[in-house]
Amino acid sequence: LALPVGVACGLIGALFSYLLLTFTRKVAPLAVRYPLPMGLLLGVGMLLMALGNPRVLGEGSAVLHDIINNAGEVPLWSGLAVIAERVLGPILVLGSGIPGGLIDPALAFGGVTGAVVMPWFSGHTGLIGMICGMAGGLAGATQLPIFAALFTLKLTGALDCVPGLLVTSAMAAYISRWLQPKPIYHALTEIFLGKDDLPEEPELPKA
Repeated sequence: LALPVGVACGLIGALFSYLLLTFTRKVAPLAVRYPLPMGLLLGVGMLLMALGNPRVLGEGSAVLHDIINNAGEVPLWSGLAVIAERVLGPILVLGSGIPGGLIDPALAFGGVTGAVVMPWFSGHTGLIGMICGMAGGLAGATQLPIFAALFTLKLTGALDCVPGLLVTSAMAAYISRWLQPKPIYHALTEIFLGKDDLPEEPELPKA
């Protein structure tokens, strides 16, 4: 029952990684060269997104609290809008070179994804989907399934969801790695160290 959530989170996690890497390669150098114009442009972009939904700003935990307060019920179109905003918003910030983390946005869009997807494929509520989706979103973004499952378990204390957390994390990481072969942390490190465009060193022939 957790497999559909894992697949969805893997697809969104891979998309998040791809867009973040692409945006970082294009925008981060411009932000260094033209900090004021780029800052204003990105600020306007965030403002326009916030006018549509204020939850695009602030911590991802606020989005998850909304799901809990609504007993796990997330309308389809509203959920899709929040997912899109929680993917694009952090990309505008992180891709410009502003220091930040991937964990908070990954937990947020993963939790909403799980809350939307789970009720469609099982009799479970969106709350169970949210918990599994948090692990799936984190695994899809980072391609670290064990870390994602344990981190989510630490946050939620949902021991009865351990099998779902493991299945969702493994599936999300597998889908993400299939679509985005290089993990996001490795790729970002290469970009900021200036090694992104360097060809890989050829392997020496074995004697």
